Amino acid sequence: MRNLLLYHGSFMPVRNPKANYNDGTNDFGNGFYLTSDAKQAEKWAKRKAKYYYKTENKIIVACVSQFEISMDDLKHLRFKKYDKVEFVKVMLQCRSNNEFALPKYDVLYGPVADGRTNLLIRKFLKGNERDFEKLICDLKLDRYTDQFCFKTDLAIKKLRYVGDYYVK
Repeated sequence: MRNLLLYHGSFMPVRNPKANYNDGTNDFGNGFYLTSDAKQAEKWAKRKAKYYYKTENKIIVACVSQFEISMDDLKHLRFKKYDKVEFVKVMLQCRSNNEFALPKYDVLYGPVADGRTNLLIRKFLKGNERDFEKLICDLKLDRYTDQFCFKTDLAIKKLRYVGDYYVK
């Protein structure tokens, strides 16, 4: 596999990434999230900066950090947009912090669940909505390009920091 150039959007440069704790809104659970789409990372950076600085009363700064990686030696699982059923099964396990039931992967990557479906997913996880087929049907996977979740220290250490840039 060739080297991939990936992007991480945040409210500050990230040169030494770490896995984030899952608050139930990350599709693939705990990990360090990136995308192959610079514009998508810029949108995420602006959103994170706006959220972070809302409580800090500071000037909003958004930053995109760039990383390069070869995934040759990493155990990874890729989901395609048309494979909604498998994606949703794994996503539900990860969002409910039930990842121990999954095989151990260094990296999970694939589509991004539309943030507007968070309510539907929360209802399903709480047992208020029991129709799995409806969840599959209502879930939108075409709003964003992709996401890469680096789940292990081994995978995160293989990321090579390339640089960063600020977004207005």
